[in-house]
Amino acid sequence: MVAMGITRLKRTAYHEAGHTVLGAAINDMPELVSIRAEGAALGRTRHQMCASPSILVQVHMAGFAAEEVLTGRRPRRLQKGLSRSITAALHKYPLLLQQVENDDEYMAAVAVIEQGCASTLADVQQDIIRYYVIAKESLETVWKCVDAVAKALLKHEELDRRSIAAIVAAAGDIYLPVDKVQCRHGLLR
Repeated sequence: MVAMGITRLKRTAYHEAGHTVLGAAINDMPELVSIRAEGAALGRTRHQMCASPSILVQVHMAGFAAEEVLTGRRPRRLQKGLSRSITAALHKYPLLLQQVENDDEYMAAVAVIEQGCASTLADVQQDIIRYYVIAKESLETVWKCVDAVAKALLKHEELDRRSIAAIVAAAGDIYLPVDKVQCRHGLLR
């Protein structure tokens, strides 16, 4: 599948690079990032997710945000899957949960619901989109690093923690620019 001249593999590499870079900047350096297909997943990023819900939502949304920066369009999968994932997170429908339980959208919905402020589909969706915008702004400030991680993924398919740290270090400071975006949105003090 090619959309706007961008292959699915390239889109996947940037999606996973988005998770990786934002995760490194506001959560923890990922242990692994891969674009090797595994089951239904085209890629995966593995890292400790023990941060606050607002950080978790952003890290889950960072893949879609990176795709939007790359293509100039919000990914269709995000637009289509968000309501279904939020419904599953709010109401715990077993059949629906089986379909979405590993999706980024579902994990973001769970994190928003755990904050305790949003209890309706519209409220949860509004909060997720708010964090999505913050994730996108954060990635735009460190796009050089996202690009470097994606290119390394396209070359090697998989990167371990040490390789990721080396790429992040070579790309320059990702922490201060992302912290400034987070502060501007009231997420860091």
